[in-house]
Amino acid sequence: MTLSAEKFVIQVEGLSKAYRIYHRPVDRLKEVLPFVRPNCESFVALDDVSFQVKAGETVGIIGQNGAGKSTLLQILSGVLEPSGGTYEVEGRVGSLLELGAGFHPDFDGIQNVRLQGRLLGLPKEFVEERLPKILAFAEIGDFVYQPVRTYSSGMFVRLAFSSAVHMDPEVLIIDEALSVGDVFFQHKCISRMKQFQEEGKTILVVSHDPQTIRHLCDRAIHLRDGAIVGDGSPEEIVAHYLQEKTRTSARIGSNAGEVQVDVAAGSEEESTEELPPPPLLKETQHRFGEGGAQILGVGLYDSHGALVEMMEGGKSYCLQVMVQAERRVAPMNVGFILRDKKGLDLFGTNLATLEKNMTSLDGGRVVVVSFLFDLPLVASGNYSFACAVAEGDAVDYTMLDWVDHALVIQCRTEGLIIGHLRIPMETQFRLLDPSAAQ
Repeated sequence: MTLSAEKFVIQVEGLSKAYRIYHRPVDRLKEVLPFVRPNCESFVALDDVSFQVKAGETVGIIGQNGAGKSTLLQILSGVLEPSGGTYEVEGRVGSLLELGAGFHPDFDGIQNVRLQGRLLGLPKEFVEERLPKILAFAEIGDFVYQPVRTYSSGMFVRLAFSSAVHMDPEVLIIDEALSVGDVFFQHKCISRMKQFQEEGKTILVVSHDPQTIRHLCDRAIHLRDGAIVGDGSPEEIVAHYLQEKTRTSARIGSNAGEVQVDVAAGSEEESTEELPPPPLLKETQHRFGEGGAQILGVGLYDSHGALVEMMEGGKSYCLQVMVQAERRVAPMNVGFILRDKKGLDLFGTNLATLEKNMTSLDGGRVVVVSFLFDLPLVASGNYSFACAVAEGDAVDYTMLDWVDHALVIQCRTEGLIIGHLRIPMETQFRLLDPSAAQ
C-alpha cells in the first residue's frame, strides 16, 4: 500500500544530539559519583534540525565530513536516541547505515536477514517468502552460510541493501555505505531505488556525490556543523555545497567523460582570433568562488564561426570562455562541464587536465579560452555549460569563479537516441550451424 503523497511521513522538529567527550577513562567514572563535577566536553553533532518529507519524495542530504548526516539518519532509523527535539517516521522503515549497523557479526547471512525481519516486526512467513529474492539480489553465493564478520565490505553492503529493500519498506533510509560496493552492484542499487520512486516510496539518502543528489533526488538538504544551512532544489543545494567545499579543495571537470576535447587559443592550426568575444553573462547567473578572477562571458560557435543558440549532435563547435583577472593569477586554469536538464554531467575538461595551463595572467588583463570539440550524438533536449576559473593545477587549487548555467542551450539530434548519446558503430552477423554453438 502506497502512502498518500499529500501527507508528511517524516517530521523532524528541533532535533539535537550531543556527545560527552572524556579526556581520561577515570573522568567517566567520576560522573556517577555525587558532588564530583565531571571533567568532559560536549560535542554537538546535531543542533536544532527541523524539516519535513512528503510521501513519495526522494530527499538527499549532503555535507562535508562531520556535518551530522549519519547521526541524523541513525536517529531516524531508531539506532540512536536524540538529546532533544522530536521526530516521527510513519510507515515501515528500511535502512542501510554504516557497515555493521543492525547485523550481528557472529550470525551468518541468512540468520541476520531473519533477525532484520523480526526487528521490523514482520511475520516469519513473510521473511521466509522474501528470502530467496534477497539472496538472489545480493549475489554473495555460499558466503550466506558464513558469519558476517568474515565478509568483505562489498559483500556486507550487498546483503544489507538487499535485505533492506526486499522487506517492503515504505520509507528507505540509506547512508553513504553504498559507495563501498562494486560498480555493477551500485548500478543495481540505483535501478532499485528508481523503482521505489516509481512505486511512490519515500527515500532519504546521504551522499557526498553531487551528481547522485542532482540526478536521483527531488529535493536536497545541506548540513553544516550539525545545522541545516540549505533546503531546496538539488541544483541549488549542490551549488551551495560545492561553494563550501571548493574553499578547501575541488576538481574542475572531475566527472569528465571519455569525449576527447582539444583546446586552442589562437593557435596557427585552428585560429580562433577572428571570432568575436563571447556574449557577456547575465546578472542572474548563480556563481561562487574566492574571487581574484571572473568569468565575463561564454559563447558557443559553429565550425563557420557563427554564434549558435542551438547545437546539433555530431557537429563541431568552439566554446569560448572570457576571463578577466582581478589580480595576478598564476597559474590560471579554466574549464567547463556540459550537463543535461537533470544535472547529469556528460563531459567536461579544463586546461590543467589538457596540460595547457596558462602560466599567469596579470590583474586587469582579459583572456578568451577556446575549447574545440566534436559534440557527440547526444539526445535532443536542454543542456547547460557550467564554466569555472581556478588558480593552481588539477589537484591543488583555489576556485576563483564557478558559474552554473553559464550557457543554457538546446540540442537537436536526428534519429533515435537510446540512453544519453549514440556513438557511431558497425555491426555484423553470421549464421552458425546449431552443432557449432554447443
